[in-house]
Amino acid sequence: MYRSAKQSRSESLSRKRRLIALTAAVSLSALLFTACDSSKELQLEERLESTDAANIRSAYFAVQTAAVTQAADVKGVTRTGDGPGSFTYTYTVEATQKIAGWQNDELEGIGGISINEIPAMVQGETWDVVYDEVTNNTTINAGSTAGSNPVQTTEVSLVREKDLEATDAANIRSAYAVIQTAALMQDDQDTIEKNNNTNVEFTVDGAEGSFVYQAVVKMKQTQDGWQSGAQVIGGFNVPAIGTVIGGGTCTIVYDQSTNATTLTWG
Repeated sequence: MYRSAKQSRSESLSRKRRLIALTAAVSLSALLFTACDSSKELQLEERLESTDAANIRSAYFAVQTAAVTQAADVKGVTRTGDGPGSFTYTYTVEATQKIAGWQNDELEGIGGISINEIPAMVQGETWDVVYDEVTNNTTINAGSTAGSNPVQTTEVSLVREKDLEATDAANIRSAYAVIQTAALMQDDQDTIEKNNNTNVEFTVDGAEGSFVYQAVVKMKQTQDGWQSGAQVIGGFNVPAIGTVIGGGTCTIVYDQSTNATTLTWG
């Protein structure tokens, strides 16, 4: 039985349509496979970046801890320099991410630095987290494996300064309490001296009824003025007393004859 010309043309058109549909299906499958593969690669990269950010953050806290305590044995931190006041603390972090540039801009910043301000390293390269006592600055910069401009962070220094201020405030509060207790008990010099430590020195002068009790607190903060805001100690609004001097002292005096306590900076 012979096919008509119309039937032949119809079958040919049908074959072409099936071929086009098959080609489109193959192309779509390839596109979906590529998109899926790219998505997996991006997810892996973001996990690697999260690991790097966590490691840099740990290095930052290790460097700050070493700087505050001036310790030479903090794990991962290398201390160099001639002595207190000139030490440099360095922690080197190895990169795990594979793609140059931070892909995940939702990562939290480190020490006040946004993630995109930190030099972008890849596997085989490193970051150096460095605190320099001379400049009182912390930097997060490319390690010796790559060149980059360091990120200066006044924010990082401010975090450390506030930590030092918290220590100073705690020492002043403690000394204030000792002075008030000593005045109440009318402690003599031998008794009050038992409270002496590396941060505070206590003395008493005068006679019964006119004793003057004094505590001199050595300040650890390095900047003048309180960076962390108002401090209230013993009912005193500390900033209103005057400007605290970085590296100076706070003198607490109770005068038995006037029944008054004063705080002064030196």
